Amino acid sequence: MELTCHFGHDSIKKQHQYEQVKAQKGVHTLVTLSYEDFSDFPIGNVSDAPYTALGEYHVIDPKYYQGNWHEATYWHGWKGLGNWRVVEEDGRHVMEQTLLSRDRIPMLVTGSEYWRDYRYTVEIRPFSLQAPVGVAFAYEHSRSYFVAVIERDCLSIARRRHEEYEILASCPYAPNPDRYQILSLCAEDRQVTVSVDGTLLLETETSQELRGKVGLYASAPCRYANVRVETEASIHVAIHSDIEKEQAELSAVREQYPQPQLWKRLRTPDFGTDRNIRFGDLDGDGRLEMVLAQTIQRIDAGNFPGICTLTAMDLDGKILWQMGESYPQHRYTTADTCFQVHDIDGDGYAEVIFTKDFRLQIADGRTGEIKKSVPTPPAQRDSFVGGPYYERVMGDSLCFANFSGGPHAQEIVLKDRYAHIWVYDKDLNLLWTHELETGHYPTVADVDGDGRDELQVGATLFSPDGQVLWSLELEDHVDGVALVDLKNDGEILSVMAAGEAGILVADLKGHIRMCQKYGHIQKLAIGRFRSDLPGLMSCTINFWGEPGITCLFDADLNLLRQWEPIHYASPLAPVNWVGDGTELILLSTHPKEGGMLDGFGRRVVMFPADGHPYLCARALDVTGDGREEILTWDKDEIWIYTQDRPAPEGAIYAPHKNPLCNDSNYKASYSVPW
Repeated sequence: MELTCHFGHDSIKKQHQYEQVKAQKGVHTLVTLSYEDFSDFPIGNVSDAPYTALGEYHVIDPKYYQGNWHEATYWHGWKGLGNWRVVEEDGRHVMEQTLLSRDRIPMLVTGSEYWRDYRYTVEIRPFSLQAPVGVAFAYEHSRSYFVAVIERDCLSIARRRHEEYEILASCPYAPNPDRYQILSLCAEDRQVTVSVDGTLLLETETSQELRGKVGLYASAPCRYANVRVETEASIHVAIHSDIEKEQAELSAVREQYPQPQLWKRLRTPDFGTDRNIRFGDLDGDGRLEMVLAQTIQRIDAGNFPGICTLTAMDLDGKILWQMGESYPQHRYTTADTCFQVHDIDGDGYAEVIFTKDFRLQIADGRTGEIKKSVPTPPAQRDSFVGGPYYERVMGDSLCFANFSGGPHAQEIVLKDRYAHIWVYDKDLNLLWTHELETGHYPTVADVDGDGRDELQVGATLFSPDGQVLWSLELEDHVDGVALVDLKNDGEILSVMAAGEAGILVADLKGHIRMCQKYGHIQKLAIGRFRSDLPGLMSCTINFWGEPGITCLFDADLNLLRQWEPIHYASPLAPVNWVGDGTELILLSTHPKEGGMLDGFGRRVVMFPADGHPYLCARALDVTGDGREEILTWDKDEIWIYTQDRPAPEGAIYAPHKNPLCNDSNYKASYSVPW
């Protein structure tokens, strides 16, 4: 006898009670955890994944999802093609993977991390035998899982763990591309068996308990039909008991935290934007204002956005001034934008420093009037990084440093996309320049205590005078970097999110202390996320290839946890939400996919399903009580959430964070209590 119980449906409680009774009576009943014949899927591409950098720091509607299936992997090389689509074959819907992709394995996944002791059956028809096709099981995340795969002349069971791929068992097998084969595996405790068309062909034992999601795994064109996962009723009861226990514990933890309460809602018609808002005190009243930039894309679809509109607005929604005209056709940014807000002359009123129309300009923050302006540097016309069609660089990003040892940062660091930096003084006189692999966004810190900042650009550390102190050769560029004292022992380290090179930590002499490859590490957040551990923790998230894999490290860079809370990236930001000395990590404000994580990786604060925008988000203290609010916005509105309860009594935690004048879509976010 078989009972069908679709995982997560409203009827689950009644089904669960029925199974408990059956299990107590010793009745062995197979329960369907998941069955998919794709009949409810429309013909066409399964997801609307952009395969661009859009998902590095924006949250679009999770269109990587169809039904209960998630597109777990994607790559820029798949751009415009898609790779999973539903097609009709002999009167039924089947799932087809369309590409040959050996470097990044297309995967669709479904299920729960609590699934265990299951039987997984699928009809599979390989259209190409140039690369493995099959199924994934005991899936932890898209770089950690088991597979049963068919190749040209063999059938294998293998274990993938980041860079390691170990074949556990293999046997000769000749697949037939002209028909469907029924591939069936049983994963119980640590035992795996694999059958094809009812014949047992492989069995092996693993060193760990097999639990987790399942998936379709195809690095070559292949079709799938009638996907079924089932388990014993007693196991189903145990799975749901585990889930209920976890949910009860999480609910109890959430009650300890303030919940988001809407504080303000601002309209931004015509001049709204994506992750292109900067904050600073423009009028000297002690309150923050904001500057919104709209961009126009040049040369290609992602690398060279230029500013077309700047709008200054206060937190009551009053427009202070606007430069340029609103651009209704502006696209979401997939690169940095070259503008900042900073009181560069120290007069108490912040300026807006930016590049526009191939000029580096300083505008009065009160009025938008241009105070100083010079042409941007000459471009290297044979180089992609500066903009190959133009005589001058457009400018990729800006940061400010205190190289002169004055009372505040007055030097401007301008960079192009990937190859040059130029350093100017506050009057826009060029001081020095350098050609190097820049990565994305620099960071500055006075690492030797002489009152002047050092500058790290990519994997190169500069003195205040522009001398190279050290430079590392990496296989990929640095996406985000922070110079921080992780252990409060006086030693500042360079912590780098370096894409395919992984997470790297170097000392001030350029010696690598730690390097771990956990996929394309895109974002980095550093803060005090747990009170039971000394020092600061680091949190990273992946994007290209295997997006959404999130890792937590302690102050000694020991890996504490890795998991996959989402299937895209996140800007990641430490949030001083409670004010009690520990912080949370902002994932996003999406009411289902987002929330704020604690140092154990739990979503302890969620945002209400009240219609708020969730394209972009950041943390910032705008009410003045020391705790940070969450600003979330899209091109039409900005919503600001504060806490639903008063701040704790006594001193509010006040860590040091990234300067507001050094903001970027690529910055590594840090929050340091010392």
